[in-house]
Amino acid sequence: MAWHLSEALTDVTLLPKALWRLRTYYTDTEFKPGSRAWRSFYRYLREAGVNSSELGETDIPEEHRGNLHRWMAADMFRLLRSLGYIEDEDRIRLTSRGLKMINSDPRFESVLCGGLFYWQVDKSRRRPAYALLEILARLDASGAMPCPGLMLPEFIKTMNLLDEGNTAENCIHSIQSWRRNALGGTIPTIDSGYEDIMRARMQVCDYLANEDDTIWQDLVRGRTTQIIILASGMAVYGGLLDDVQFMALNRPFLTALEKRQPGGFRDVFEWLQSLSPVDAAQEAEHALGEAV
Repeated sequence: MAWHLSEALTDVTLLPKALWRLRTYYTDTEFKPGSRAWRSFYRYLREAGVNSSELGETDIPEEHRGNLHRWMAADMFRLLRSLGYIEDEDRIRLTSRGLKMINSDPRFESVLCGGLFYWQVDKSRRRPAYALLEILARLDASGAMPCPGLMLPEFIKTMNLLDEGNTAENCIHSIQSWRRNALGGTIPTIDSGYEDIMRARMQVCDYLANEDDTIWQDLVRGRTTQIIILASGMAVYGGLLDDVQFMALNRPFLTALEKRQPGGFRDVFEWLQSLSPVDAAQEAEHALGEAV
């Protein structure tokens, strides 16, 4: 996915407008560096006022510094393909989900959510959204300490584990292990004071950042993936006013989905994957409406 787009996706009009341009002017043309479609896409990102304030100089490969929007163009297009808005072929052709995204019905969040149900990681072909929801549900149900969700360094490390082909169960064991190691085996209890819990969260974040260099390498791309998942309604921010923010399960949304297809996350995912992309987005629309 387009990991390093960071806060760009907080502008929810960016992707629909990008798809509209591709469909209107470049259907059946090639998208590769130097092509007309690529040059146009690059100019669009440059002129759209993409929010790149979260990108530090070291987040951008040296060969692309000073040329941010050209670097982003190919990855934005890859994101659109990964979420199933553009056919996976040499020529630009929007899918039915992509065409629906251009319109106001359903909402952007619903179409984005529909795309995540089809998203597969490159190496293992697993569906990370399903595994991630299972992980968040386990943390939520257990009242996991010091955090009932995933703090950003934990999220990055978990996504890397999923990308390597690990299961949700493997990830849960890893999360429990690094929390124990970071806290010297002394994990706060659920009735601990606020300061003790916050101190423990900071210890876990510092431990992971010092123990694993990929945390720093993937910080921006991890934020981007987190934004996509949050914007889709699958998860919500926890600890928004705390020193450490984390991503937690959006249980009302998933409960609304399970009313349509009882049996747990796996049955919900299999059901949505059996629908057309447009119908999956419509079901997400209904569930998001109920979860408000």
